[in-house]
Amino acid sequence: MESSEKETSLKADVKAAETADKATETAVGTAVKTNAGKSAKGLKLTVAGMVLLGLQLITSVFFAFHLNKLNMLDGGRFLGIMAILVLLLGVAVAMQLSKGGKVVGYVYSALIILATAVLGFYLFRTNKALDSMVKTDTETTTVQSSYTVLVTTESGITGLNELDGQTVAVQSNFDAEDIENTLKELEEKYSITFERVAYDSYPQAGEALVAGEVKAMVLNEIYRGMLEDDIDDFTTLTHEVDSIVVEKKVEKTAKEEEETSKEEVMVQQEPFTIFLSGNDDYGQVSVEWGRSDVNILVTVNPNTKEVLLTSTPRDYYLEMPFSAGSYDKLTHMSIFGIENSEKVLSDLYETEIDYYVRINFSGFQNVVDALGGVSVYSDYSFTAFDGTSFTEGYNECDGYKALTFVRERHAFSDGDFQRGRNQMHMIQAIVDKVTSPAILTSYLDLLETLDDCFLTDMPVSKMTELVQMQLSDNAEWHITSQAATGSGNMRSTYTSGGDPRSVVDPNMDSVAACIENIRKVENGEILPDE
Repeated sequence: MESSEKETSLKADVKAAETADKATETAVGTAVKTNAGKSAKGLKLTVAGMVLLGLQLITSVFFAFHLNKLNMLDGGRFLGIMAILVLLLGVAVAMQLSKGGKVVGYVYSALIILATAVLGFYLFRTNKALDSMVKTDTETTTVQSSYTVLVTTESGITGLNELDGQTVAVQSNFDAEDIENTLKELEEKYSITFERVAYDSYPQAGEALVAGEVKAMVLNEIYRGMLEDDIDDFTTLTHEVDSIVVEKKVEKTAKEEEETSKEEVMVQQEPFTIFLSGNDDYGQVSVEWGRSDVNILVTVNPNTKEVLLTSTPRDYYLEMPFSAGSYDKLTHMSIFGIENSEKVLSDLYETEIDYYVRINFSGFQNVVDALGGVSVYSDYSFTAFDGTSFTEGYNECDGYKALTFVRERHAFSDGDFQRGRNQMHMIQAIVDKVTSPAILTSYLDLLETLDDCFLTDMPVSKMTELVQMQLSDNAEWHITSQAATGSGNMRSTYTSGGDPRSVVDPNMDSVAACIENIRKVENGEILPDE
């Protein structure tokens, strides 16, 4: 009996235990489910959070794409930045999933979006500017030239109709076909006729106009600077009554393709030379035409961080590369294409020119203004052609004053030679400003100026390689300068139709000294300071 009661009690205890276990299991299960639900509720992203994370991802990809396209960082640095972008995105996700950090996560994402968007835009503009100023080598080039009909100011002629049946001076040496097409188009447009009078050069035609021998002349505006040099007050003595823009396609010959092809240069490891050409024109710059008033060779040795600037007078009397036995001023060579200036300078200094950089008056003035002005050193106190005064020592210049500084030559006893030295002083001033912290506040303005007024055939990849090298070693560069000299003379020139013009005969001893220093830089020697 007692045994039966114990057995019954034991069964009851077991049943109670089982009931308790089930209750406990149910309670624990309910608690787990409840907590899991609460956790799931806490981990849920809000619509605002998802939008911000999406925008952060988009701006980060935009920034990474343009950083990669610019290619100014080596592989390690680029991957490091990519890892940081991924980490920043991961932190943003974690903050927005936490129960108490959502608002902070929103602000955090917004700041990252702003930073990557701004940096991405800067990189986009940099890539756009580089693409616009690098001239691609194509078989066919479209060239535009503006042909104007000029009359004397004192003639009182204001319209082309007044020239019906009158004499018009035409230049018959360089672009006679385009001039004739221009006159025929104007005759048809106004139902008039011209009596053509041919001259061997534009200066001869201009002199005939000013002297009253003809009523008008047709001028390719590319050559206007040449007439302004040769004829006093030409611009004020004449004015335009009509103009036509002639556009034509110029195809390279097989010989030209061979001559203009350049070997690839390892700019991080081997010396190279850049031809810096200053075009005396405004507006959009071109390498197909235009005089080169600034002619500076920049010899760079990336191993020794040595840079040598070699200036050549614009009036140096040299043989035309495309017309054996014909001579002209150096400045006139590039009227027929910048490759002609490169060829004569390469022959003169017995060195290979790897790349050119061309900038014109508009581009130069805009660059200086975009930089917020520069401080340039002047060897002398002088007053320029437009009345602008400079003092010996450093002068603060805006774009206009800087352009005046590099153009002036008549104020100096050695004229063009001092102008060359001033141009190299200006290069140094611009380099100083570009490498200073001030560039950060004027960066976008500077990029805007490069779109139409700055051209080069140095590939973007070579530019970025130089930037990669500079970021890697952060080295200081040593810049020195030199100038070839010569003596003034009167000699016949190709572009004047054989008439005598003021030129500079090269001093070959000074040229030899320049060649020696170029060789020293190429061979890794460090030149003494000036």
